[in-house]
Amino acid sequence: MRVMRRVLFALLALLVAAFATAYVLLRNSLPQLDGNIATAVTSPVRIERDALGVVTITADNRFDLAFATGYAHAQDRYFQMDLQRRVAAGELSALLGKDFVDIDKRFRRHNFRSVARSVIEQAPADQKRLIDAYVQGVNAAREAFSARPFEYLLLRAKPQPWLPEDSVLVAFAMYIDLNDSDGTREMERARLHGALPQAVYDILYPRGTEWDAPVDGVDLAGVVPPLPGSEVLNLREQKSTDTTVPSDKKISEQADYPGSNNWAVAGRRTTNGSALIANDMHLGLRLAHIWYRARLVVKSTDLKQERNLMGVTLPGLPILVAGSNGRIAWGFTNTHGDFDDLVIVESDAQHVDQYRNGSEYLRYSVRNETIAVRGDEPVTVAYRDTIWGPLLDDKLGDKLLALAWTPHFPEATNFRQLELESASTVAEAIEIATTAGIPVQNFVVADAQGHIGWVPIGQLPKRVGFDGKLPTCWGCADDVGWRGWVASQDYPRVIDPYQGQLWSANSRTFGAPVLGKGADLIGDEDMDRGARTKQIRDGLAALDKVTPQDMLKIQLDDRALFLKRWRDVLVRMQDESYLRAHPDRRAAIKVVEQWSGRASVDDAGYRIVRAFRAAAQEDIYRSLIAPAQARYPETKFRPSARFEDTAWRIMTTQPTHLLDAKYERWDLQVMASLDRALEQLKAECSVVTNKAWDKCTWGDRNTLVMEHPLAKAIPFFGGYLRMPQTQLPGDGDMPRVQGKSFGASERFAVSPGHEADGYFHMPGGQSGHPLSPYFAAGHEAWEKGEPTPFLPGTAEHTLTLAPP
Repeated sequence: MRVMRRVLFALLALLVAAFATAYVLLRNSLPQLDGNIATAVTSPVRIERDALGVVTITADNRFDLAFATGYAHAQDRYFQMDLQRRVAAGELSALLGKDFVDIDKRFRRHNFRSVARSVIEQAPADQKRLIDAYVQGVNAAREAFSARPFEYLLLRAKPQPWLPEDSVLVAFAMYIDLNDSDGTREMERARLHGALPQAVYDILYPRGTEWDAPVDGVDLAGVVPPLPGSEVLNLREQKSTDTTVPSDKKISEQADYPGSNNWAVAGRRTTNGSALIANDMHLGLRLAHIWYRARLVVKSTDLKQERNLMGVTLPGLPILVAGSNGRIAWGFTNTHGDFDDLVIVESDAQHVDQYRNGSEYLRYSVRNETIAVRGDEPVTVAYRDTIWGPLLDDKLGDKLLALAWTPHFPEATNFRQLELESASTVAEAIEIATTAGIPVQNFVVADAQGHIGWVPIGQLPKRVGFDGKLPTCWGCADDVGWRGWVASQDYPRVIDPYQGQLWSANSRTFGAPVLGKGADLIGDEDMDRGARTKQIRDGLAALDKVTPQDMLKIQLDDRALFLKRWRDVLVRMQDESYLRAHPDRRAAIKVVEQWSGRASVDDAGYRIVRAFRAAAQEDIYRSLIAPAQARYPETKFRPSARFEDTAWRIMTTQPTHLLDAKYERWDLQVMASLDRALEQLKAECSVVTNKAWDKCTWGDRNTLVMEHPLAKAIPFFGGYLRMPQTQLPGDGDMPRVQGKSFGASERFAVSPGHEADGYFHMPGGQSGHPLSPYFAAGHEAWEKGEPTPFLPGTAEHTLTLAPP
């Protein structure tokens, strides 16, 4: 017994020592926040941090400012930066092991590291010098750690040096996040187009809907396609469909369409005469958070050199992404336009290893990529490239396909967004935006003189001979394909509209002349249906003298106006013949009658209406596409966001020929959709919350999951790498877009020249280190929607970078 006690005490002592050692190593991996450090700057630079860890960096020139920005980014976010470059380059396996080989194979196809080098090579000399200064700052901070960042301690790996092309790879990671990187949506379109009558295909992808609210005021109701007649499609004569979704997720758990909001109000409608902009970009939520707050200052009497930049940066780049320079303020939303095309690649028996390009045949460029795998043998993958892009593994029938995507071309990506730093007017900013090279976004800008403007920012491919909606053979004719890039003067734009407001929210932004030139340059990969956009537009129109506080109310608007009509369908279905012998239906309608009309955390009615609408739409969709699903059983066809308009028209007009053959009447199909939704709710609630389904609230499902990539891999202590699992209001199709791991990556409103009156908050914190006081600083304010100042507060730490 005494021996066993000694053994236990010895084991406990070893365990305590191990934890103590680990804690010391973790503490040592925290960055230095105060004092003086000799670095490669030309004059002293101050990095100040306030109570939230927000940095203010003050330098005498832009290059030293870039150096210090890289230094601060690396201090707080090096592992995040490392993952971003590795995702884009297809190099995760070298750090994380064999489980990531398939991901690396997918993204190595794009050859982004090579493209990134070309982007650097073609950059102007002053931009190269700026990137070099940033890279030197990143590596200086990496070398200054007294212990490696904690992630590398856990992985027993060393952080590799930062290279100039790595900053471009971070930009490419954003292309991956914001675009369809493998042509999946276009492939779905092609398969549906080939298997269904044209009239049926048209209603799956309506060009306009009743919800659309483009900034140029065009009414798109006239382009809503008619429902097909019985001579085109008669479901009564078609085998009834299995409405099971070919997906790993149940209907009510399907990912919601993403959202970002930005808008601007002209100075004549604000209280201070300066225009006012608001922005909340919605992205996946993780730790460390994607954005890094900063105020970047260059003190100079020369206006061209002076900088006073305030907003968010992206670790990996020395650029203010969104915010204010004191004279203009700007923000973004994703366009969901069409910036990739599937190219049909043709060959013949005499040219098996070649592909056709007009009257000649070209040899594929074969690229052998070696993927390093930590703890295992490297994997070599052979890719074949065409002049249009890499070949894909997937085929359209027996046709080979190549992917043409804007970031494959070095001329589509550049650092001209830097020029926004010194812009003084909306007109200047618009011209810069049309030459900048980033993932194409809706760019909304406001200036201190009261002007506002919208334009797509980023390079638009110039299509010739086709519209980009379906795969096309570019080698079959001389006049088909991409022919460079749309000229700056041809970009659609809106400046100072008569109503004094502009807005965008991932839906149709530009409609004049009714989906002609302008709209067709942006295209439509899968734009949102416009319900959120319309709610924002109408909310702005109702305001008089606008303040930043008015902007926050719209950003936090969780009214589910879009779902009200679906709620009304259920409330009207109270005939006893529907409810008799169906107690769940009766209970559901009773709960729905009490719904607040919002996506509130304590509302069970919202969850029922939401699930019913999803099931009803899915049932209609599966009936329409049944022939295509039978032909392509492995394809997970997904209704487009804009199919909502079609589903609602079918639901309300109830044409007999579009009723699934398994039902005698439309009301029976509607009730069957409700029953299916309730069965899924029962399953979810019993497993996840152990509640009765009619007591299961929206908050029970909409609970934040925001964690570090390594959280699940660390036993016992993974909880320290997560934000609190808080129930949050909001959902899709309303300004406050919020999901479990998706939501507002920041919220701000600001008038240029009046930054002290603006607000800002974001999820997570400035630091990616769990022992840092800034790991979660400010997160609670974001959860509660409580505004914090746009400008950094009083400095609590000051680190000076001094010349050697």
